[in-house]
Amino acid sequence: MATQIFIEPELETLQQNAEEWEQLCTDLELKQQLKKIGKVEKIANPYMRLDPRTERVYEMLCPRKEIYTDYKAGTLPLEVLQEIHRCKKNEWFPVIAVWYDDKSPDPFLIGYDSKKDEANKYLIARWGDELLPFEQLMAKAIDRYKEAYKRALNRLIADCEFRKQHIEGEIRGYIDAGLGWRGFTFPSFANPLLTGF
Repeated sequence: MATQIFIEPELETLQQNAEEWEQLCTDLELKQQLKKIGKVEKIANPYMRLDPRTERVYEMLCPRKEIYTDYKAGTLPLEVLQEIHRCKKNEWFPVIAVWYDDKSPDPFLIGYDSKKDEANKYLIARWGDELLPFEQLMAKAIDRYKEAYKRALNRLIADCEFRKQHIEGEIRGYIDAGLGWRGFTFPSFANPLLTGF
Protein backbone atom coordinates (compact mmCIF):
# COMPACT_ATOMS: atom_id res chain seq x y z
CA MET A 1 0.00 0.00 0.00
CA ALA A 2 1.32 3.42 -0.96
CA THR A 3 1.02 6.49 1.25
CA GLN A 4 1.59 10.13 0.38
CA ILE A 5 1.98 12.94 2.92
CA PHE A 6 1.23 16.46 1.70
CA ILE A 7 3.65 18.79 3.44
CA GLU A 8 4.53 22.13 1.89
CA PRO A 9 8.32 21.89 1.58
CA GLU A 10 9.05 25.48 2.61
CA LEU A 11 6.89 25.18 5.73
CA GLU A 12 8.47 21.87 6.73
CA THR A 13 11.95 23.26 6.15
CA LEU A 14 11.06 26.34 8.20
CA GLN A 15 10.05 24.11 11.10
CA GLN A 16 13.09 21.89 10.87
CA ASN A 17 15.47 24.81 10.53
CA ALA A 18 14.00 27.36 12.95
CA GLU A 19 17.36 28.15 14.47
CA GLU A 20 18.98 28.67 11.08
CA TRP A 21 16.02 30.85 10.09
CA GLU A 22 16.49 33.03 13.15
CA GLN A 23 20.22 33.35 12.48
CA LEU A 24 19.65 34.31 8.83
CA CYS A 25 17.04 36.89 9.82
CA THR A 26 19.54 38.34 12.29
CA ASP A 27 22.37 38.39 9.73
CA LEU A 28 20.12 39.98 7.11
CA GLU A 29 18.74 42.49 9.64
CA LEU A 30 15.15 41.45 8.99
CA LYS A 31 13.78 43.23 12.04
CA GLN A 32 10.12 42.69 11.17
CA GLN A 33 10.70 38.95 10.88
CA LEU A 34 12.64 38.84 14.14
CA LYS A 35 9.72 40.52 15.92
CA LYS A 36 7.71 37.37 15.25
CA ILE A 37 10.00 35.28 17.43
CA GLY A 38 8.32 34.58 20.73
CA LYS A 39 4.93 35.81 19.51
CA VAL A 40 4.19 32.60 17.70
CA GLU A 41 3.18 30.14 20.39
CA LYS A 42 2.87 27.09 18.20
CA ILE A 43 4.30 25.87 14.95
CA ALA A 44 2.15 26.58 11.91
CA ASN A 45 0.66 23.57 10.17
CA PRO A 46 2.80 22.53 7.20
CA TYR A 47 0.12 20.88 5.07
CA MET A 48 -1.21 21.77 1.65
CA ARG A 49 -4.36 23.88 1.74
CA LEU A 50 -7.05 22.56 -0.60
CA ASP A 51 -8.04 24.99 -3.31
CA PRO A 52 -11.75 24.87 -4.29
CA ARG A 53 -11.13 22.98 -7.55
CA THR A 54 -9.09 20.24 -5.89
CA GLU A 55 -11.59 20.03 -3.05
CA ARG A 56 -14.47 19.47 -5.50
CA VAL A 57 -12.59 16.69 -7.31
CA TYR A 58 -11.75 14.94 -4.02
CA GLU A 59 -15.35 15.26 -2.82
CA MET A 60 -16.61 13.77 -6.08
CA LEU A 61 -14.29 10.79 -5.68
CA CYS A 62 -14.71 10.43 -1.91
CA PRO A 63 -18.19 11.60 -0.91
CA ARG A 64 -18.17 9.80 2.46
CA LYS A 65 -16.59 11.69 5.35
CA GLU A 66 -15.92 10.44 8.84
CA ILE A 67 -13.93 11.74 11.77
CA TYR A 68 -10.73 9.68 11.82
CA THR A 69 -11.66 8.06 15.15
CA ASP A 70 -14.83 6.63 13.54
CA TYR A 71 -13.22 5.45 10.30
CA LYS A 72 -13.72 1.72 9.82
CA ALA A 73 -13.71 1.21 6.04
CA GLY A 74 -10.04 0.23 6.03
CA THR A 75 -6.80 0.27 7.99
CA LEU A 76 -5.02 3.54 8.66
CA PRO A 77 -1.37 3.09 7.63
CA LEU A 78 1.44 3.81 10.09
CA GLU A 79 2.51 6.98 8.25
CA VAL A 80 -1.06 8.31 8.44
CA LEU A 81 -1.28 7.53 12.16
CA GLN A 82 2.01 9.38 12.66
CA GLU A 83 0.64 12.45 10.89
CA ILE A 84 -2.59 12.35 12.91
CA HIS A 85 -0.49 12.18 16.08
CA ARG A 86 1.64 15.10 14.89
CA CYS A 87 -1.49 17.16 14.10
CA LYS A 88 -3.06 16.45 17.49
CA LYS A 89 0.20 17.14 19.36
CA ASN A 90 0.60 20.53 17.64
CA GLU A 91 -3.14 21.32 17.85
CA TRP A 92 -3.27 22.21 14.18
CA PHE A 93 -6.80 21.02 13.43
CA PRO A 94 -9.89 20.81 15.64
CA VAL A 95 -11.33 18.35 13.12
CA ILE A 96 -9.51 15.64 11.17
CA ALA A 97 -11.59 13.54 8.81
CA VAL A 98 -11.13 10.70 6.38
CA TRP A 99 -12.76 11.23 3.00
CA TYR A 100 -13.39 7.94 1.21
CA ASP A 101 -15.64 5.99 -1.10
CA ASP A 102 -16.57 2.32 -0.99
CA LYS A 103 -16.15 2.05 -4.78
CA SER A 104 -12.54 3.15 -4.80
CA PRO A 105 -10.87 2.73 -1.42
CA ASP A 106 -8.09 5.31 -1.77
CA PRO A 107 -8.94 7.71 1.07
CA PHE A 108 -7.76 11.21 1.89
CA LEU A 109 -6.98 12.53 5.38
CA ILE A 110 -8.23 16.12 5.65
CA GLY A 111 -7.63 18.64 8.43
CA TYR A 112 -10.15 21.44 9.08
CA ASP A 113 -8.82 24.63 10.69
CA SER A 114 -12.14 25.23 12.48
CA LYS A 115 -15.41 23.46 13.23
CA LYS A 116 -17.39 25.92 11.07
CA ASP A 117 -18.76 25.07 7.62
CA GLU A 118 -16.46 27.59 5.95
CA ALA A 119 -13.33 26.08 7.50
CA ASN A 120 -10.19 25.91 5.41
CA LYS A 121 -9.33 22.33 4.55
CA TYR A 122 -5.82 20.91 4.40
CA LEU A 123 -4.72 17.76 2.65
CA ILE A 124 -2.67 15.79 5.17
CA ALA A 125 -2.31 12.41 3.48
CA ARG A 126 -3.74 9.88 1.09
CA TRP A 127 -3.17 6.17 0.77
CA GLY A 128 -4.18 3.22 -1.34
CA ASP A 129 -3.02 0.62 -3.79
CA GLU A 130 -2.05 3.22 -6.38
CA LEU A 131 -1.76 6.96 -5.93
CA LEU A 132 -2.90 8.49 -9.19
CA PRO A 133 -1.75 11.97 -10.19
CA PHE A 134 -4.31 14.76 -9.89
CA GLU A 135 -5.02 14.88 -13.65
CA GLN A 136 -6.03 11.21 -13.59
CA LEU A 137 -8.12 11.74 -10.46
CA MET A 138 -9.96 14.57 -12.19
CA ALA A 139 -10.58 12.39 -15.27
CA LYS A 140 -11.86 9.61 -13.00
CA ALA A 141 -14.23 12.04 -11.24
CA ILE A 142 -15.54 13.33 -14.59
CA ASP A 143 -16.11 9.80 -15.90
CA ARG A 144 -17.90 8.72 -12.74
CA TYR A 145 -20.24 11.71 -12.72
CA LYS A 146 -20.76 11.78 -16.47
CA GLU A 147 -22.68 8.50 -16.32
CA ALA A 148 -24.71 9.58 -13.29
CA TYR A 149 -25.48 12.92 -14.98
CA LYS A 150 -26.62 11.16 -18.17
CA ARG A 151 -28.91 8.86 -16.17
CA ALA A 152 -30.44 11.84 -14.36
CA LEU A 153 -31.01 13.72 -17.63
CA ASN A 154 -32.58 10.64 -19.23
CA ARG A 155 -34.97 10.27 -16.27
CA LEU A 156 -35.88 13.95 -16.58
CA ILE A 157 -36.49 13.61 -20.34
CA ALA A 158 -38.64 10.50 -19.80
CA ASP A 159 -40.65 12.30 -17.11
CA CYS A 160 -41.20 15.29 -19.40
CA GLU A 161 -42.25 13.03 -22.29
CA PHE A 162 -44.76 11.25 -20.01
CA ARG A 163 -46.18 14.55 -18.79
CA LYS A 164 -46.41 15.86 -22.35
CA GLN A 165 -48.48 12.80 -23.36
CA HIS A 166 -50.75 13.15 -20.30
CA ILE A 167 -50.94 16.91 -20.09
CA GLU A 168 -54.73 17.17 -19.82
CA GLY A 169 -54.85 14.61 -17.00
CA GLU A 170 -52.15 16.53 -15.15
CA ILE A 171 -54.10 19.76 -15.44
CA ARG A 172 -57.44 18.14 -14.48
CA GLY A 173 -55.77 16.56 -11.44
CA TYR A 174 -54.59 19.99 -10.39
CA ILE A 175 -57.99 21.63 -10.97
CA ASP A 176 -60.16 18.87 -9.50
CA ALA A 177 -58.13 17.75 -6.51
CA GLY A 178 -55.32 20.26 -6.16
CA LEU A 179 -52.87 17.44 -6.74
CA GLY A 180 -50.18 19.79 -7.87
CA TRP A 181 -47.85 18.84 -10.63
CA ARG A 182 -46.54 15.62 -8.98
CA GLY A 183 -43.20 17.09 -8.05
CA PHE A 184 -42.84 19.10 -11.25
CA THR A 185 -41.95 22.76 -10.94
CA PHE A 186 -42.44 25.00 -13.93
CA PRO A 187 -39.57 27.32 -14.77
CA SER A 188 -40.75 30.83 -13.87
CA PHE A 189 -40.85 31.92 -17.53
CA ALA A 190 -43.23 29.04 -18.44
CA ASN A 191 -45.45 28.79 -15.34
CA PRO A 192 -49.04 29.28 -16.56
CA LEU A 193 -50.12 30.37 -13.10
CA LEU A 194 -47.57 33.21 -13.09
CA THR A 195 -47.38 34.28 -16.73
CA GLY A 196 -51.05 34.07 -17.74
CA PHE A 197 -50.52 31.71 -20.70
